[in-house]
Amino acid sequence: MTTALAQPQVQPRFTPEDVVRLDEQGLYELVDGQLVEKSMSSLANKSAGLIIYRIAAWCVKAGGDVLPEQSIQCFPIHPELVRRPDVAYFGPDKSPRLEEVGNVTVAPDLAVEVISPNDRIDDLEEKIAEYLTAGVKVVWAVNPKFRWVRVHRIDAPLVEFREDAHLTAEDILPGFSVSVRDILPARRQPQTSA
Repeated sequence: MTTALAQPQVQPRFTPEDVVRLDEQGLYELVDGQLVEKSMSSLANKSAGLIIYRIAAWCVKAGGDVLPEQSIQCFPIHPELVRRPDVAYFGPDKSPRLEEVGNVTVAPDLAVEVISPNDRIDDLEEKIAEYLTAGVKVVWAVNPKFRWVRVHRIDAPLVEFREDAHLTAEDILPGFSVSVRDILPARRQPQTSA
């Protein structure tokens, strides 16, 4: 008696166009031909909203565009890779080149990743490295739970800012300054029973 060997399941490969097509069903990134669904905690979403609010207010005078969860396909080493930074800022020189539909193929000047409890550190580090090699000038990794921001640049050492510090990025956001505390949701007070 012979037994058939089980054939390995072949995972379907997805394309950057699939990411765009599936926008209404959820937020996905494309990594190695596989869709990776993005999920954020409410704490991370609040931080992303506060960051967008602060940068958008600055953009009114300075120009440029700040976009939430925009699908970005700008990675020369991995042309089919699609990432969705939680916040992306494009300076005035890049704004006219942003696609109105589909994946943006221009590297943002600033990419922000807000850390949720389910995020894996190695995945975050991989994203940061991909952004920097694609030409993103500054990457902010924001941790609302532990209340810090780590600033990554391709040509400088990592710098960590705590609540009392002010974030700036003079080379891409001239004149912009925000307290780290102001881009983090307020701490919850413990519930007391009456």
